[in-house]
Amino acid sequence: EIDMKDGATISGPGLPGIYSLKSFHFHWGTYHYKGSEHAIDGRKHDMELHIVHTKNNMTLEEAKKDPQGIAVLAFFIKKSNETPSVNTWKTLADLLEKIPEKGNSVNLDGQFSLGGLLKVADVRSYYRYFGSLTTPNCSQAVIWTVYPQPIEVTHKTLKKFTDSLYYTTKAEGRKMQKNYRPLQPLNNRKVYYFMENKHGHPCKEFRTNRNMSYV
Repeated sequence: EIDMKDGATISGPGLPGIYSLKSFHFHWGTYHYKGSEHAIDGRKHDMELHIVHTKNNMTLEEAKKDPQGIAVLAFFIKKSNETPSVNTWKTLADLLEKIPEKGNSVNLDGQFSLGGLLKVADVRSYYRYFGSLTTPNCSQAVIWTVYPQPIEVTHKTLKKFTDSLYYTTKAEGRKMQKNYRPLQPLNNRKVYYFMENKHGHPCKEFRTNRNMSYV
């Protein structure tokens, strides 16, 4: 997880307040095993990026107690033979190799930005629903926004994410892999689909024919 400085916010339709950026993190499986935390029509992707915000700049602990206290933007990530190497993703993947063990750290020194990671993201459509955190205590406090079009990264970049980190030490040998929550049923939650129209404005449509597995 990478913590962020104060300042960046999101707001808009469906978000009952101004949400402040707090951190971002990733979930993955292995190089050969898909590890996204959401699935659309049963389809998962290699990794998933979560960008975490809290309402009205609350702390994360405060926000967990509010049913709408947290807003998470979720982006699928997949390996591709056709995508060119994106410098920001390559830089982040290279940095992971420098912090393989618990307690390791590295000075980022402005080498990459969250905006750089999202430069190639397609945000013209998204799903939204009310759900929970995917880590203990799994508080029902999250407004999820899930972008269905995956960000493509190179095979080499994905491999560095899935093979570089260890839960404790290299000597112990427990690679940080399959760090995702298993899929959960929707339990009658409504999932809304938003798509930008030709004029650049969002149109809302409730989709009953799509099966999004919830987290």
